[in-house]
Amino acid sequence: MGGIFGCLGPVKENECRKMAQRLAHRGKEARFFNYNDLFNVGTIISASGTNAFEHNGFVIVSDSRIYNFPEIEEHFNKNKYGITSGTEAELILKLYCYEGMEGLERINGDFSFALWDEKQNLISLGVDFLGCSPLYYTKLDSGAIAFASEYKALLAINGAVPEADPDMIQHLQFVKKLPVGKTLLKNIFSVPPGSVVRFDLYGKSIDELTMSKLTLHVDHLSEAEAEVFLLENFYTAVRSRIGNWEKPGIALSGGIDSIAVVCGLRKLYPEKTIHTFTAGYGKDDPEMVTAGKVAQRIKTNHHEVITSPDLLYSRLPELVWHNEDPFARSESLQQLEIGRTAKDYVNVLVAGQGADGLFGGMPKYKLLWYARQYPLMKNAIEDFYNQSQLSLESKCLMGKILNVMYYKGKYKSPPPVVNCDYRPPEYKIPEIGEEFVNKVLVGGFQGGVSQSLHKFERNYAASGLVFTSPFYDKNFIKASFRISDSLKINHNSQKYIFRKALRNCVPEEFLNVPKFPQRMNYDLTFSNVLDEVSARYLSKQQVEERGFFRYSDIERLKLRKPNKPYPAENAMRIWTCLLTEIWAIEFLDKKGEGVFNP
Repeated sequence: MGGIFGCLGPVKENECRKMAQRLAHRGKEARFFNYNDLFNVGTIISASGTNAFEHNGFVIVSDSRIYNFPEIEEHFNKNKYGITSGTEAELILKLYCYEGMEGLERINGDFSFALWDEKQNLISLGVDFLGCSPLYYTKLDSGAIAFASEYKALLAINGAVPEADPDMIQHLQFVKKLPVGKTLLKNIFSVPPGSVVRFDLYGKSIDELTMSKLTLHVDHLSEAEAEVFLLENFYTAVRSRIGNWEKPGIALSGGIDSIAVVCGLRKLYPEKTIHTFTAGYGKDDPEMVTAGKVAQRIKTNHHEVITSPDLLYSRLPELVWHNEDPFARSESLQQLEIGRTAKDYVNVLVAGQGADGLFGGMPKYKLLWYARQYPLMKNAIEDFYNQSQLSLESKCLMGKILNVMYYKGKYKSPPPVVNCDYRPPEYKIPEIGEEFVNKVLVGGFQGGVSQSLHKFERNYAASGLVFTSPFYDKNFIKASFRISDSLKINHNSQKYIFRKALRNCVPEEFLNVPKFPQRMNYDLTFSNVLDEVSARYLSKQQVEERGFFRYSDIERLKLRKPNKPYPAENAMRIWTCLLTEIWAIEFLDKKGEGVFNP
């Protein structure tokens, strides 16, 4: 974890230094480079490989963690490319220059880079397949292209003027996260996962290159064969992503994915010191209870992180400043607190994130499984999916019935943004056939991970920590899509084959732990604090002056019975509006200046 920043075009030295200041939490020091008064760049140095390299008319800065470096170095030797500096920046530059996108696809790891080609007067901005190392860019009025690992750094440039995007503000209220490549600002974009965007010397967009999509190659292994195959590949991913870290930390929830990670690490490294961190509301939180038992059983240094509602009074501006575009769920605040605790003990935090998208672990994938089992219910299930995932109103009678049954009549629609007709695109369930669920999984994995990792990467980077997951390992991803979906969702059992494969790794008592949603406790105290904080930021005067929402719609969301908590979904509607207003303060009013840097 580190950072990169810079500009193709004239930018004053003091502006580059302001960019660096806004990324200071991502590393230990900033270094600046100037090439021909055109390419002004910098890196935030960390222990994980942020660096610069110049070669034969090319200049590159990168933020990278390449886990198969020796394998690629061997490939270089065979092809006589040679590698002189031993840096990851040089490796990325030569892979891209000699082999294009196919070369970048050889990398098993996380990276972002900015590459200046002096001969062709082109700048290329690229990120890894899942977008684990973020990179943002904007075009200034002068024609210059500015880029940075976080977009708050872009707003330090005098010519950068933030402009809210009403469509994306509306999308956030409906979906609680943004589409890939978009931000809440009209003129700032993120480089999409697995892409390279290119611009000429005058800031004109040339093209966007993309890596090959994931493909499905089902081997139809027997259950026993699939167990052995998955466990071997899982151990390889754990070794690759975590094994070389001297001080690894695990964000340990009560779910099977993070339990698998910590148990796998302990199995492979019996003597390694492992720190585990679990966030929850107290000793009775089922997440904390299960995690505590796991930590005790496999002997980790365990840390419990209590996330009480009082955090809302003090932490929300910091959360929004680090996250930039809010991830509108309360677990993002829990991850921020885990990072704050972990920084005193470890330099990398690992989560079990990504396994659901490989093995069909979320409730939404169970819906798709039901659609395959009961094809006559496909339209109703699609209707329910669109309301539960995208907040779109039900259209058919059976869909409305499913929604009433699920929400028990307490569902409240998101507030409409004033003078905005935008609605998220409807999701259409694909044609049902062989390996139907697997096809949905493989098609959505890249974008799904890219959207969800935001709440981990940003909140750990806030404390200077690297984030990774063995479920992001390229080889493990490919191995997972060689397993039939009939072994992934088996009747009422989700992630069936993954749990079976873990029998020689995870103690039996933890193999079938129930899945609880990771979130703060939405009790009466939380609801009362949420009301108090929202009164501070969503008063009638502030809402009307900002102009995003109508105050009557905010009041509608806040209707609840006396001495009763908000239903979870309604609490998060208010939470999302609240974070949207704080975002506007931090990035429209203050232009990302913030007060949270060390």
